[in-house]
Amino acid sequence: MIKINNLNKYFNRGKSNEIHVINNTTFTLPDTGLITFLGHSGSGKTTLLNVIGGLDKASGSISYNDDFNINHYNMTKIDKYRSQNIGYVFQNYNLLPNETVYNNLRIALELIGITDKEEIDKRIEYCLKAVGMYKYRKKLAYALSGGQQQRVSIARALIKKTKIIIADEPTGNLDHANTIEVMNILKKISKTSLVLLVTHEKNIAEYYSDYIYEIADGKIINERENDPNTILNKDQASTVYLKDLDYFESSDEKCNIKIHSDGSINNIDFHLIIKNNTIFLETNNNLKLLNQSNLKIVDSHYEEEVKKDIDIDSFSYDSSFFVDKKDSMNVFKRFIGSIKGSRASFKQMKKKGKFLKIALGLIGFVIASAIASYVNSATVNTDYYSYSKGCYSLVDELNNWDNEYSNIVTDLYNKNLISNVIVPCEGYSHLKIQVLANYEINKYPTLTCVPANAVKLDLVCGNLPQKEKEVVVSQNIFNSVFSELGSDKLYSYNDFIGQSISVLNREYTISGISKNDNNMCYLYDLDYYIHIWDSYHTVSERYEEITMDAKIRYYEYEKDKYTIIEGRDLENNNEIIVPCNVSNIKAIGSEVELPYLSYNKETNEFDTINKKYTIVGLYDSKYDYYNDIISMDLVSFLSNQKFGANLEGEGYLSNISYISGRAPKTHDEVSINIYSKTAQRLNYELNVTLEDGKKVVGYFTGYGLNHSIEGLETIDNVLLSIKKNDYYFSLNKSIEEINKEIKTEGFKVYNTYDWAQSEVKNQTKTVIVSFRITFIVLAVIASLFIYFIMRSRMISDIYEIGVYRSLGAKRTKIYLKYLIDSIVLTTMTSLIGYIISTIGYFYLSVFINTTVDMTVLQFDLLPFILGAIVMYLIVAIFGVLPVFILLFKTPKEICSKYDI
Repeated sequence: MIKINNLNKYFNRGKSNEIHVINNTTFTLPDTGLITFLGHSGSGKTTLLNVIGGLDKASGSISYNDDFNINHYNMTKIDKYRSQNIGYVFQNYNLLPNETVYNNLRIALELIGITDKEEIDKRIEYCLKAVGMYKYRKKLAYALSGGQQQRVSIARALIKKTKIIIADEPTGNLDHANTIEVMNILKKISKTSLVLLVTHEKNIAEYYSDYIYEIADGKIINERENDPNTILNKDQASTVYLKDLDYFESSDEKCNIKIHSDGSINNIDFHLIIKNNTIFLETNNNLKLLNQSNLKIVDSHYEEEVKKDIDIDSFSYDSSFFVDKKDSMNVFKRFIGSIKGSRASFKQMKKKGKFLKIALGLIGFVIASAIASYVNSATVNTDYYSYSKGCYSLVDELNNWDNEYSNIVTDLYNKNLISNVIVPCEGYSHLKIQVLANYEINKYPTLTCVPANAVKLDLVCGNLPQKEKEVVVSQNIFNSVFSELGSDKLYSYNDFIGQSISVLNREYTISGISKNDNNMCYLYDLDYYIHIWDSYHTVSERYEEITMDAKIRYYEYEKDKYTIIEGRDLENNNEIIVPCNVSNIKAIGSEVELPYLSYNKETNEFDTINKKYTIVGLYDSKYDYYNDIISMDLVSFLSNQKFGANLEGEGYLSNISYISGRAPKTHDEVSINIYSKTAQRLNYELNVTLEDGKKVVGYFTGYGLNHSIEGLETIDNVLLSIKKNDYYFSLNKSIEEINKEIKTEGFKVYNTYDWAQSEVKNQTKTVIVSFRITFIVLAVIASLFIYFIMRSRMISDIYEIGVYRSLGAKRTKIYLKYLIDSIVLTTMTSLIGYIISTIGYFYLSVFINTTVDMTVLQFDLLPFILGAIVMYLIVAIFGVLPVFILLFKTPKEICSKYDI
C-alpha cells in the first residue's frame, strides 16, 4: 500500500510563470492492481507518477507499505529503495540501443548488485520468455520494432523482485496490435504487483484499469473503481480503414490514379506538372503528404475488439524463485573489464580527440618540468655551507652591523649559558685521490676549521686528532668522491684514513671521518690556534715601522720551532734573532730599537717605549708563522690591526696585546683581560690555578673589548671582535632559555645546521614562490582541461546516464565509471608526457652535475612520485566533477533537461 499525503510540487516557484503542478494531493494506492492516472497533457499526471516512482522530488510525504517513508527527498535512500522494488516502463523504452537484449537486462541486474552468472542467466531467460522475446536475446536493441522494444523494457522491469511498476505512456509510440500485447502483459503483472499507468487514451484506461484517477491542474478531481468495458474501441482518428471508404481508380498509359474517399470533399480539382523527374501538384483543397502524417493505413474494415478476444492468460509471471546472489570472485574481473571498456572508448576518439591526446600529454610534460624546477629551488641544498649539528652560532636578526658580537658571546659565557666558545677559520682545501694508475680525483672544498676537542664528534670511522698535523674531515667530502667513482665503488670510508689533505696551505693526515656535519675540518688544538693567528692576525695586519728597512713583527721564544743558521741562539731578554730571508737586516751584533708596551699597575695605563735589542743570530723555520723577529721578551704585537667584514670602510678593531705570559695552548689553560676583576684579584700573577681547575698563563689587553667584561681567553673562548657568525659554541641551557635572555639585543642563537637550512630557504624563497605559482597555474589549466574533456564525454554519454539513473543506478557506480575513464585518459596521455619529462630531467641533472663536479640540479624521486599522485588526484577530482554536478539533479530532471 502506498500512502501519499499533502504532496506539492511547483515549477518556476516564485516567478511570474509559476506552475503548481501537484496541488496538495492526498490519496492511497492498493498493494496490487492496475491504477491509471488519466488526464490531458499538462494536467500533472506524469509528474505525479515520477514523484511516486522516486524519479522526481516534491514536498509532502510518501509511505511504501509502511517499510519506507519519504518526508524529505534523500536521493541516496530513494535510489536504494526504488532500484530494488520499482520497475519502470517508459514511453521511449529507454533501452541501451547498442547493447543486446540480453545485456540490457544483465546491466539492470548488475545495477542492483546481482552479479552471479547463473542467477543472471536464469532470470533473463524467464523474463524474456514471459514476454515472448527470448529468441531475440542476442539481437541489438535498436534493431527491434517498437512493440518488441517495449516488451524488452517490461522484461527489464520484471527482472528484479518488483513490487511496483511505473508505466509512463507505455503504448504512446505503439500501433494498436502492439498496444494490446503490452497492455495484456501489464494487466497480468497487476495481479501480483501494483502497476501505475499514465495515459491520455481513455479507451485504454476504461478497458484495462482497476482504478482510475482523473487529474486536472495538479489535483485529483475524480477517483473511482473501474467497471471494465467489454469492448476496446480502436483509435479511428489516427487509423484509416480503406475498405470502409469509397474507391475510385483511373488509369491510362502515362498515369494510374487511386482515390479512397469518405465523401467529405467533392469536385476535386488537381493540376499535375511533371518536370525533371519531379511532380508538382496544385489543388483547390487542403493538401498533406501521407508520409508526413501520423495516419496508419489498414486495408480492411473496422471491427470492434471484444474483451474475450484478448488473451491475458497467455502471460504468467512469478518472481518467487529469484535469489539475490553476488559473485564476489568476479569483482576484480569486472573492474578490469571497466578499465578495458574505458580504454576501448578512448581509442575510438575521433580526429579532434587526437588534439586532446597531444594537449594532455604536453600538460603532463609541463607539470613534470614545473615539479623539477620547484624541487630544484625548494630543496634545501646545504652542500655549500659549513655546519656541525653539535655547534651553535649567534645571528644578528636585525642585521645591525654595529652590534658587538664579542660582547654578547662574552656575556653568555660569563653567565654560564654557553661553553666551548671557538672562532672557526675558513679556507680552501685540496683532496687528491689516486684511484687508478691513470685516474686521479681532485676535490677543492672550502672547509671550516675548528678544534676537535671543542666539539662532540660522531665519527664514521677513524679517531680524533692525537697530535699535530692530524685532522678529522666531514664525510660529505668523500661522498662526492664516491659519486664520481659511480658504480665501481673502489673506495670505502676507511680507505681515506691516513691519506693527505691540504687545508689552508698546510698538509695534514686524515685521522677520522665525521658525520652529522658538512664541510668541517677538526684540527688538533695547536694547529687550530696557529690557524686562528694566521687567519685573523697576520693577513691584514699593519706592522709597525722599525729602524730596519723591513716590516717585521715579534714572536715569543719557542726554541723548538726554528734552526739557527748563523750566530747563536737567545740567552737573555735584550737579544733577538731575525729570519734569514728578511732583506736589509743589520748585521749580527747590531742594535735595533723596537716599540714595547709597558703596563703601569699604579695608573692602570700603558706606556709605549722603545727598547734596544741586540741581533745575535739568524734563523730559519719550517713553520710559516715563524718568519719574524723572535725575542725572549713577551713583547706587544698585533697593534692597530683591522680585520673582519668591512662596510663602507669601517671594520672591527681587535687589539689584543699580551702584557705578560702567553696565549693558552690547551683546554686546561687560560689568559685573562687585565681590566677584569679576576686579574686584579690575582694581582696579575702567572701560573695560578683557578676554581675551575684552569691555569693562568697570560694577561692581555685589547681596545676592541669592553673593559668591564671578565675577558677570559681560552682555546674554548677566543674573544675576538670579528665578522658575523664567526663564533661557534655549545649550550649549557636550552636554546629557548638562551634566546629569551638575548631577545632584546636583536640576536638569536641557532644550531649551525638549522641556520644553514634557513639561509638556503631565505635565498630561494622568491624562486620557490614563482615556481609554486607556475605549478598552481599549470594545475588549474590541467584541471580545467580535464573538466571540459570529461564534461564533453559526459554529454555524449548523457542518454546512457539518464537510463541508468532512471533504472535506479547508484550514483557511486556512475562516479566510479567516470573516475576509471579519467584515470585511463590520464595514463594514456599525461602520464606518458610526465614520465618522459622526468627521465629527461634526471639524465640532464646527471650530465650537468658530473660536468661541473657539483650539485647544480637536484633530483629526488619522491617529489616526482608525489607529483604524479597529485596529477592523478587532480584528474580524479575534475574528471568526476562534471558528472558529480549533474547527479545532483533528480533522474527526471536529467531526462527532461537533455530530452531523454
